[in-house]
Amino acid sequence: MQGVLKGIILLIPGILLCGAVTVISLGIQAAEERVFDHPYIEALVVAILLGMAVRTAWDPSERWRSGIAFSAKQLLEVAVMLLGASISFAAILASGWLLIGAIAATVVVMLAVSYGLARLLGLKTKLAILIACGNSICGNSAIAAVAPVIEADGDD
Repeated sequence: MQGVLKGIILLIPGILLCGAVTVISLGIQAAEERVFDHPYIEALVVAILLGMAVRTAWDPSERWRSGIAFSAKQLLEVAVMLLGASISFAAILASGWLLIGAIAATVVVMLAVSYGLARLLGLKTKLAILIACGNSICGNSAIAAVAPVIEADGDD
């Protein structure tokens, strides 16, 4: 029990940092919505850009890294799962089988095309997979969800 508690405590600084980036990003999106009546850059993109800026300006010590890694993997996977769960099966079926099939076919074709183009341009396999998923599925959240599955490194 003590080891589990210690492990959780070690995650807190990095999780709080990621939480701060999230809150700031949501605030920026809310400000955009107030000014423009529409977010031109959504909170997810703002969070990625803000995270990149923080990481460029500051190399976090080990104290921060475990919580950041936990947030980037486990918390993000749960968030993507909850996003998918927010769409009811009835709503999907109400769209019609033709639309569902067309969407699935489009995703498969775009995965293949994006992956093929990335490899044709000489990109590494893992980077090509990430780009294909990002272009074909749902952008940055797909990349973030697929990266740990294919064991992509930070350069990818």
